[in-house]
Amino acid sequence: MRKFILTYSATALLYSFSFAQTKEEVNIKDSLFATYYNLGIEKFDAKDYSGAIEAYNKAIEYDPNDPDVYNNRGNAKGELERHKEALADFNKAIVLSPNHPLAYRNRGFSRNFLGDYKGALADYNKAIELNPDDPALYMHRGEVKENLQDYKGAIDDYSNAIKLDPSHIEAKFNRALSKYNLKDYLGAKDDFTLVITQNSKRADAYFYRADTNLKLKDIVNACSDWGIAGDLGMVEAYTEIKTNCK
Repeated sequence: MRKFILTYSATALLYSFSFAQTKEEVNIKDSLFATYYNLGIEKFDAKDYSGAIEAYNKAIEYDPNDPDVYNNRGNAKGELERHKEALADFNKAIVLSPNHPLAYRNRGFSRNFLGDYKGALADYNKAIELNPDDPALYMHRGEVKENLQDYKGAIDDYSNAIKLDPSHIEAKFNRALSKYNLKDYLGAKDDFTLVITQNSKRADAYFYRADTNLKLKDIVNACSDWGIAGDLGMVEAYTEIKTNCK
């Protein structure tokens, strides 16, 4: 909400018309900002990310100090994998609103994409500090920790995501991968099974559970899982069958 402070004096009446005109101009700017801001949201939801950026550019012309419009424009640029440009928008949003959890979250995503894992980790730490009940933040921070090969830390974050959202299937899948990387094959198998129980059409879960079964020297179930993965369209599973299932 915009607030205007006016200074009155004995000559105030002489400037009443000028003040009224200024207020009218401000109202017009507010209206145009809202029009383009909402158009940007509509374009983004329709996956017209270039159109969203154009709309947000116009919105910024009418209000260059709104943090949300920079955050949203950064999101649209991120969808087009223009992550360096997106970073500049998220930086601006944070300058304008230092406790903007979405801007930290989104900047963390772009930093992770660009390979700045330590920067991404710092952003997700801040986002979680500001919004500790969002399972997606733990999920994304877990992905960053995986990239840093901190698999134990990643497992903790995926577990927190699952605690906050027991249906979070990607957190279960990623936790399985992290357990696999730590050679906790029994734990990995259990998590892949959780994923399959939730979605029996998940070919990659069968594929990786097969590999986990192979590590556990359970060739019968490994071959069974590769067969299901192949039937679900994961053609590389047939190569594993030819190699391992005599």
